Amino acid sequence: WIFDGSTTKWEKYQTTHSPSCRISHAMSSLSTGTVLLFGGWINSTFLNDTYIFREDNGWMLVPPIYVSPYSYAQNSESIWPRDRIFTMALFVSGQVVLFGGNSDSTWIFKEKEKKWSIVDDQSKAPSTRIYHSMASLGVSGKVILFGGQDNCHNLLSDMWMFHYQTNNGSFSKLGWTQLPLQMAARTQSAL
Repeated sequence: WIFDGSTTKWEKYQTTHSPSCRISHAMSSLSTGTVLLFGGWINSTFLNDTYIFREDNGWMLVPPIYVSPYSYAQNSESIWPRDRIFTMALFVSGQVVLFGGNSDSTWIFKEKEKKWSIVDDQSKAPSTRIYHSMASLGVSGKVILFGGQDNCHNLLSDMWMFHYQTNNGSFSKLGWTQLPLQMAARTQSAL
């Protein structure tokens, strides 16, 4: 389905190829008329596939980067995000920031290259979490992350800021900073 903002109506979109039915996936806008879908869950299986939807072209699977099974097992998140659910994806400065789910790694999706890149410095990243909320602070080059639930089902009340700057379309400065402001712990909230 596609929402037409000019008529404020939903229209059924016919496509010959689409992602499998799933729940707990992440979606984010990309450029105008384009949407990214990542991961999710189907029949007790976690997914790490990436699809791009364009109104004029329908769904397209972004081919994952494959390496030998041994290399992938040794460093499974160095080239492609691992399968995950309840993650968040945000469009910022022409790229998507992905964080959370059953992983504490941060990823950047570059639409032009149709490629994921891991943020190398994870030393100060938020802990693994699900049901968190994230919002872009627009032109300031920052993303806010709040709360969620950890692996032991504890509600979280911490707040983080992801800094990014672009240099000719590429991220040149990346990193998380924990903010001193804390609110009551909550999960599945909106920012």
